[in-house]
This record gives sequence, C-alpha cells and structure tokens, in this order.
Amino acid sequence: MSGRARPAGFKNLLRPERAEDYDPAVILPRPVSRRGGPPRVAPPVQIGADSMTKTPTAKDTVLAFVDRINARDVDGILALMDDAYRFVDSAGDTFRGRDYMRATWAAHFEQYPDYHILVHRALQDEDAVALFGVASGTLNQAGQLWDENHWEVPAAFLGVAANGRMLLWQLFSDTAMVHDLVQANESR
Repeated sequence: MSGRARPAGFKNLLRPERAEDYDPAVILPRPVSRRGGPPRVAPPVQIGADSMTKTPTAKDTVLAFVDRINARDVDGILALMDDAYRFVDSAGDTFRGRDYMRATWAAHFEQYPDYHILVHRALQDEDAVALFGVASGTLNQAGQLWDENHWEVPAAFLGVAANGRMLLWQLFSDTAMVHDLVQANESR
C-alpha cells in the first residue's frame, strides 16, 4: 500500500469487499468477464470503398486508435500517430516522440497484458473527441494475471485528430488505485 491513510469509514466503491457495499450507480459492471470472453469493444472503423477520396473524421480516427489500443497493436497505434503527436497522462505530463511512444506502449502492454478501454459515450466537435468509459487491466506478475491484481477505473480520454492522424491523446482518470496496486505488489 502507499503511505496514504484512508479516512475512517472509507469504502472502496470500485472493488467492494462486501456485497452490501456494492452500489450499481457508482460501479460500472464489466460487460463480459475476462474468463467468459473478451469485453465489448468499439467496432473497428470501417471506411467504405471511397476511402481513397474520403478523409476519416476525427471520431473515425480516435475510435480506430482505441481499437488498436484494445488489440495491443503497437505498430497500429504508431501508424495512426502524426509526427506532432503528444500524449498527456493523468498527472498532466506531456510525452512526445515515436520511439518513446513505441517503448511506452510496449511496456504498458507487458505490465497489463489485458489492458482495455471500454467506451460508453463519445462526444465530438470538429477535430476533438471526448470518450467516457472505463479503463481496466491486470498487473502482470511474473507472467501470472491474478484476480487480486485486476483493476477498473472510470476514465475519460480526449483525442484530437486531423486527416486520419492522431495529434493528441490525453487521459483523465484517478489512477491512484492502479499505482497502489503496483506498489503493493513490488515486494512479492
């Protein structure tokens, strides 16, 4: 655990210990369990026969980016990134560079081999798309994916795209639970 003390009466609403602590208004149930089959995913972007003349919309591009993330396809992710691409994490730190992003995504998928983004809602304007849903994964510990190392957090993402290329991918989520899980398992 991290050194942060939990307030008296604290209930972990994301992973309740008792059934009576479950609040369906707060917790977003998994659509399909990891063992029962793959979670629902946004369908891959299908661009019609006129794809030579039609430039994908920002929404097409952002959803294709999520599809490549959910497929854990590092090359596919990089193929959608513009040279000016930026990633902004939940702490507000900005990262750039194709080589850095290749290494970062590869390491992320090694650490969380079942990482997945479930999109519940997408809102867009001309070049930006806001996605709201859940990010989930299981910490890989010596090649094992234990249930106690699984996490799900509400998440929002901002994707900015133009001409079929991602310019920005920004995460908005409280990742403290994920960091606590990683830290607690470092000593195992």
